[in-house]
Amino acid sequence: MTWTDEETLAFIDMYRVRSSLWNSSNSDYKNKNRRHDGLTEIAVSFGIEKQEVERKIKNLQSHFSRERKKELESKKTGSGTDEAYVSKWFAYQAMLFLTDKNKPRKTVDNIEDSVDYDEGEKDLQEEDTRNGGEVQGQVSTQPSTSQEKQAAAETPT
Repeated sequence: MTWTDEETLAFIDMYRVRSSLWNSSNSDYKNKNRRHDGLTEIAVSFGIEKQEVERKIKNLQSHFSRERKKELESKKTGSGTDEAYVSKWFAYQAMLFLTDKNKPRKTVDNIEDSVDYDEGEKDLQEEDTRNGGEVQGQVSTQPSTSQEKQAAAETPT
């Protein structure tokens, strides 16, 4: 099927309204039956197969992603605002609802206290002294007999 610009914009609008097809924070996003129903509704309204709808969505998303990347890259270069890329693709404005689609969600830190390197060293040293100065699997450098202790005390450092 060849698509006119008007048909494509109508298709995008139908896709945008069915947020369960593109918005991962929608409760129905992971519901395969709801997603299938949404794709089927679009297919029926255009008189095409569901696979054609999926292919059209993929193509539109790819084109939008390329245009968006060009736009963002042109703003990074430090060039003037008159040199920034502005998309001329007819469907770009209609697809802007997908801008935050792949944006990572805010995360919650569930670790109460973070341990920096120095505190970690201190913890290891405390564990060392509780084990009598020896860590399992390592050879102790401290004198173990009373004669070795006396010899070590007499040796100047």
